[in-house]
Amino acid sequence: MANRKRRKPDNKHLVGGVMMGDNTVILSDGRVLTIDLHQITMREYRTLFSAATTPEQDDVLYAKCLGITADELIDLSQPDYRAACFAVIDVARKPLESPNSQSASTSA
Repeated sequence: MANRKRRKPDNKHLVGGVMMGDNTVILSDGRVLTIDLHQITMREYRTLFSAATTPEQDDVLYAKCLGITADELIDLSQPDYRAACFAVIDVARKPLESPNSQSASTSA
């Protein structure tokens, strides 16, 4: 197989035919959902990664982060539903950016 030039990442990729950006999901019907983790508490955040959480509880949390109702979430097509939930988990797992991450060294 010939070497192919890798495309430079642009912070957007397709998941099941659905375009995802850093904090957004564009559904197959063109709607754009923005992921906002400020809509859930730390207690709720921790349940996102718990095996003891039911799918119904997960749906409520994903929907809160996406700015829609749980009913709207489960009424999405299966590819849109999976992409939206995957996007929430993807954003939730990203580390917070440190304001000091690009600072110069202070050592002499």
